[in-house]
Amino acid sequence: GDAGKQEEEEGSAEGVKAKAEVAVKQLPDDLILEYLKGKEDSLRLNILDLGGQEQFYSLHLLVLSRFGVYTICFDMSRLCSTADPADKAACLRNLRFWINSVWASSSAIEDGNVGTAPILLIGTHKDKVPSAEEHKAISDLL
Repeated sequence: GDAGKQEEEEGSAEGVKAKAEVAVKQLPDDLILEYLKGKEDSLRLNILDLGGQEQFYSLHLLVLSRFGVYTICFDMSRLCSTADPADKAACLRNLRFWINSVWASSSAIEDGNVGTAPILLIGTHKDKVPSAEEHKAISDLL
């Protein structure tokens, strides 16, 4: 009866989203500051926005390391099924270039295993992607 319906709702996308919103609302505003109180170590964050122009490529070796966390942003609308095929191919080439650049500069071998710094792909222009199926197609493509 009601218990089955409640379990069904909790497993749905809306149920998961509602749970996530509640969890985020329960986080203290200054969680990081609270954690660092009384600690000798401090949190240090450097954010670098690397130029995508070819003349900056040589600088990548100087600033990319295995100790970073990298975000690569891309326009999701350029990967939709309705996007211009040449533009879609260019977008994929750019993504491949940046992923390879980070991997080449941040990979290391430890204990016989190859590891690399984390890379987060961030899709922008979500509002221009017309459907959930299109979102899934982009995710599968990547």
